[in-house]
Amino acid sequence: MKHKKRIAITFLIVAAGCVLGMFYFSNQNGDTSHGLSYDIVLHILKWLSIDPDETITAMNLCDFVVRKIAHFTEYTVLGIGLCGLMRVLVKRYWGIAAIVLGAVLASLDEFHQLFIPGRSAMVSDVVIDTCGVVVGSIIFTLIILLQEKKRWNSKK
Repeated sequence: MKHKKRIAITFLIVAAGCVLGMFYFSNQNGDTSHGLSYDIVLHILKWLSIDPDETITAMNLCDFVVRKIAHFTEYTVLGIGLCGLMRVLVKRYWGIAAIVLGAVLASLDEFHQLFIPGRSAMVSDVVIDTCGVVVGSIIFTLIILLQEKKRWNSKK
């Protein structure tokens, strides 16, 4: 029983850390948020040896891609955390429960952004976020299946 409690607490910390991080970034006004992604884009363009002054199109494309990858990645980690937590708390359909909860959190995050100056809510971000949760859930499920296969093979 203690082992399950530790596992649940670990995944709760992962999920809560993701939610707190998302709230922090979502709570930034539009200028601050844009400035952060702009700095990341400048580093990427430098790394690729592209002069940002030469092409504003590359700058805009990179900014878009960085933002969407950030959404997807943070929600993938959230999906892993939610799956681990739901697997301990819910006996059946824990993967579905994690995905539904992740989609609800993505929707709430976008709704929250409606009240932040210079920010907006986008359905496409909810879709990208939910896809990230699904991928995180798949990664978690594959790890569990590999562990169970290993355990089953060692009992033979």
